[in-house]
Amino acid sequence: MPKRQRGERDGGSTAERRRHLYLVVDDWECGYSIRKVRLPLPCTSDEHAEQRLPKPFWRYEADRQFPQHFTSAFGTKIMGLHHNDSGIVQLVDVRTRTVFVWECLGEWMLPFTGRGHFDRKLKASVGLSKDPEAFGCLYACNVPNTGDRHCPAWKCSKEKVFSKHPADRHVSASLVYMENWRKYCLVECVWVEKENACQVKVKEDKADQVLLEKSEGVGGVPQRGRHMYRLMTFSLKYDKMHHLRVKCRRVRYYEVPNTVSAESIRMDPVAFWL
Repeated sequence: MPKRQRGERDGGSTAERRRHLYLVVDDWECGYSIRKVRLPLPCTSDEHAEQRLPKPFWRYEADRQFPQHFTSAFGTKIMGLHHNDSGIVQLVDVRTRTVFVWECLGEWMLPFTGRGHFDRKLKASVGLSKDPEAFGCLYACNVPNTGDRHCPAWKCSKEKVFSKHPADRHVSASLVYMENWRKYCLVECVWVEKENACQVKVKEDKADQVLLEKSEGVGGVPQRGRHMYRLMTFSLKYDKMHHLRVKCRRVRYYEVPNTVSAESIRMDPVAFWL
């Protein structure tokens, strides 16, 4: 008997959903309209055919002239990060045509800097600290209670994740969560002094580090150092004392291209796990 495809066994629920282009334009007097455009398949030949945009799929009320405040998130949702007096953030799920609302849960701030990543195993949001007192540590923040609006409890890691090598000078860093692997990746930009950059392998708290060698300088002109991306993958877990620990660290270095702008290097690296 021939085998049925996976989508046939479960009624087609696992069949790949056809994607569409969602175009956001500020052509509405009160804000923006979201247009759902069905792009032609690659095999079709009407690439030069002119068509009218479809009718608005959704309307989003917000200040116009700020389309850059829209972003996509969580698979099928469009998020608007426009300023409003209520502090509410709206997410539109284009698959279910449902609106989700984020609202302020209290007059408190999360302990980490920048993006937080929800870790199902830890049941907490994990983020990177850049405060002077905990610079380079990680925070695991419990999910806040929506009822009492009190500040949630959190744990700070015992170890710092920034490079401890004496040749490395920290420049910037971002944290990425690789959910399907249940691991994290720290993308850290460091400045490596030239006299120390020739090392191929070093040890840092039992983490294997590989420094990939590339040509020094530009056009034969010697340089006193270079920028490197230090990528460290690791896992997080609570020990028996319920302390947050960094485990299974693996570190590798990559040279930053010379064409990257100085302004970009000083800002936190932009990286996604998709």
